[in-house]
Amino acid sequence: EECDGEAQSRVLVDPKEGSLMSEALKSMGFDEENIKVTLSYISKAPVEVSDEEFEKNMEIIDALEELDDVDDVHHNMSN
Repeated sequence: EECDGEAQSRVLVDPKEGSLMSEALKSMGFDEENIKVTLSYISKAPVEVSDEEFEKNMEIIDALEELDDVDDVHHNMSN
C-alpha cells in the first residue's frame, strides 16, 4: 500500500499477538514512530445484497469516508 507517497505493509495477526508483532518489527529495525498497530474486525461471513442495496450502502460508506474523524470503513457486502 502507499500512503503519503511512502510504501506501507499491512500485517494481520491474532489480536493477542499484536504486541509481539510490534516488538518483532522493532527488533527488525523498523522505527517505532512508523509502526501503527490497529485492531480491525474481518468478517468471515459475507452478506449477499442486491445491486440496489449495494449502491445505497456504498453511498453511506462514501459519506462516512468523507468525515475527518473516520480513518477506514469496511463492509462485508457481496453482490
